[in-house]
Amino acid sequence: MARGDATDGNGLTDEQTAADMNERTHLVVSIPLGLKIALDKEAAEQQLSTSALVRKQVAEAMAYELPVSVTQRARKYATEEERQAALKQRREERHQLIKALLEKYKSGEVQLEPVS
Repeated sequence: MARGDATDGNGLTDEQTAADMNERTHLVVSIPLGLKIALDKEAAEQQLSTSALVRKQVAEAMAYELPVSVTQRARKYATEEERQAALKQRREERHQLIKALLEKYKSGEVQLEPVS
């Protein structure tokens, strides 16, 4: 940043501020256990994560419009059964690989160097 650029008081120029407004960051806040339990309960009632609930409530209190963003992690498998089937398949593939390598070792096709 060149000397004399207008900043927002945080050392950022107007262009940087606009670009960084949607960037995510973290805020760690110590709260009493009772408040945490109340937030968890309210979040469950609204079918939100506790983080999403707090983010929403703080934004409302500050009259801040949250940017639209996807915060949920993409699911690798549609169902638990699909996940279990994929896990089973990976285990079977690993088992077959180990079995094939062991057979090659026993037949003398593969020689192993001793580890010192």
